[in-house]
Amino acid sequence: MIKFEKKYLKILGLSLSFPSFILALAWGFHELIKVGFMSPIVGWSLFFLVIANFIFLLIKFAFQKKK
Repeated sequence: MIKFEKKYLKILGLSLSFPSFILALAWGFHELIKVGFMSPIVGWSLFFLVIANFIFLLIKFAFQKKK
């Protein structure tokens, strides 16, 4: 069994959940746009902002745990 250091488990969990997070987020925003809850520009802008925040958190945790 592979053992990971405890400090890397949060980063590993975030990185493994990233693809399914993107798919669920895209589907959710697509449905909100289709229903008319928000305009396409607002919906996809929020989508990309959430993705950018997720990537920022991955990088932030990686640098914090590096020390």
